[in-house]
Amino acid sequence: MTANTFRVPNLPTYGILGAAMILLVNLTLVLGVRTDALRAVLMDLGFILWHALAAFALFYAARSSVRSSRQLGLAWSMLALGELSLAIGALSRATLRLTLGATPFPSVADLFFLLFYPMFLTGVLLLPAKRLTRAEQWKGALDMGIVLVAALLIFWRLWLAPLAAAGVEQHWFVEFVALAYPVADLVLISAFLMLLYRQPAGLERYPLALLAAGIAVMIVVDLNYGYHSMLGAYESGGWLNLVWVVAILLRALAALWQVSTLQATPDRAAPRREPIAESPRLNSWLTYMPYAWAIAAYWLLENSETPETWAERTWLSWAAGMVIGLVLVRQMMTIKENHLLFAQAQSALEKVRHQAQMLSKSNQELQTEISERKRAEEQLAHDALHDALTGLPNRVLFLDRLRHAIEFSKRHERYRFSVFFLDLDHFKAVNDSLGHPAGDQLLIAIAQRLSQCIRSSDTVARMSGDEFVILLEDSKEPGEVLRIAERIIEKFKVAFQLDGHQFFASTSIGIVGNVSGYDQPDEVIRDADIAMYYAKIQGKGRYELFSPHMREQVLARIELENDLRLALERQEFELYYQPILALPDERLTGFEALIRWHHPERGLVSPAEFIPIAEETGWIIPIGQW
Repeated sequence: MTANTFRVPNLPTYGILGAAMILLVNLTLVLGVRTDALRAVLMDLGFILWHALAAFALFYAARSSVRSSRQLGLAWSMLALGELSLAIGALSRATLRLTLGATPFPSVADLFFLLFYPMFLTGVLLLPAKRLTRAEQWKGALDMGIVLVAALLIFWRLWLAPLAAAGVEQHWFVEFVALAYPVADLVLISAFLMLLYRQPAGLERYPLALLAAGIAVMIVVDLNYGYHSMLGAYESGGWLNLVWVVAILLRALAALWQVSTLQATPDRAAPRREPIAESPRLNSWLTYMPYAWAIAAYWLLENSETPETWAERTWLSWAAGMVIGLVLVRQMMTIKENHLLFAQAQSALEKVRHQAQMLSKSNQELQTEISERKRAEEQLAHDALHDALTGLPNRVLFLDRLRHAIEFSKRHERYRFSVFFLDLDHFKAVNDSLGHPAGDQLLIAIAQRLSQCIRSSDTVARMSGDEFVILLEDSKEPGEVLRIAERIIEKFKVAFQLDGHQFFASTSIGIVGNVSGYDQPDEVIRDADIAMYYAKIQGKGRYELFSPHMREQVLARIELENDLRLALERQEFELYYQPILALPDERLTGFEALIRWHHPERGLVSPAEFIPIAEETGWIIPIGQW
């Protein structure tokens, strides 16, 4: 929290603690004060304070709510005015009780008490209501109508009718005020139903629940007060007054919770919590509540005495018929709504089935695409590491396996492996005579034949052109390596069939059998290539096992080849003529032209040393012309 952030006090917690203290004080008055008159006076004075505190809390809620909604602030203001009216009524009643020793009926206190009910209903009606569909509005209106008519029937039988009968000999104003209280309770029931069915948008879960609970408790208290007053058994300052305090505190807590919610919400116009009327459990209770009231009214009518007058019987019959009619209309709407919901469910089900089919088709297509991509990726990975013509591992894969073999041999002293380097002899003649397709067929056949000569754990790869390499894994005995080389030489003695023609191909093999001193794969390949080159020098169609002196000889030969190329450019050759004599008469018959290479560093180089190199490299032709 930054320094500029205002810490919101926890008003609900403070309110609950304050409410608990107030209840404790009133409980002490009920249980501790034995004198009825003193207890009644003290509780009347307490009512003034409790109503005043509740009115202050409601005004505080109105002031906080007006920042987010002017209508919401006005609604809480009307609720606060109603609570203030109760406070004035309690003050008036206490004043009359103290001055006159008793509270006359009716009095000015009754005026302020009765003003509370329309003010409270107005405040509830002013609360911004959630937007409802026309069907929801009709259902809510029917449900409230059923409850109100059933409540009117119950009130009439339990309260209004007895009061009307008892007030025949009283003044009409006294009777009017006496009947006004049960009618006011019907207004309070209407406010309670409005809170539940209209689903106010400006209230959140807890403020709405506390406000509705406060109304419900007040309805119960009013009914008990009216019933005991009618029987003459009401005692001021008793337990009923304690329950009345609970109703006051619930309304005050609702206001404090609303203030806390608005202060804690960054966006004042957007409630954080879900309204209580959107709870599925509450919606279920609201659905059954009209039927419960209708059943209660019917049971009361069945178990009460038959009205004596025709007018009362007619009125009760019409009221009962109205309840039944409203219930029937409500049921018809429910049936229609169920049919509509069923049709919508069928349509949604068909849509879901169609979407499921489309999704299944899309999944199949996606699976096919994934499989194709996977195959393509596998093929790309295979192509990146294998020769496209023969299908053998290529240079990259072979070097990787050779690197692993070198590292493994360093960790395991007993592990040995060998490397073959093979080069086909006279392969160029195949391409020149039979064409490149025939040469490709020959390479494929050679790859297959080489694969037959090795074990499954070994690796044969094509390096480039007509060069192949073989990695013999775990070759512990040198004799085994040489037997494999001899097997390859023997296999190549069998003719290859190319487009109906037989073709014999031989190969020169260089072998590196001891790899303990190597660190890099390229070094092994280099020495195997040198051994192969040495095998070619020795006559081709054979194998040679690498030894360090081969590297020196090959390097010397390579150096000689480079010097021979430069000798042509520098004209380092000299001609010597050797006479040809006829022995019988020693007559000169001709001359033999002999070429000698005068090397700037080595002096005269013997023809036996450089002529074979010139013949292999093709440089013999320009030398002959020279």
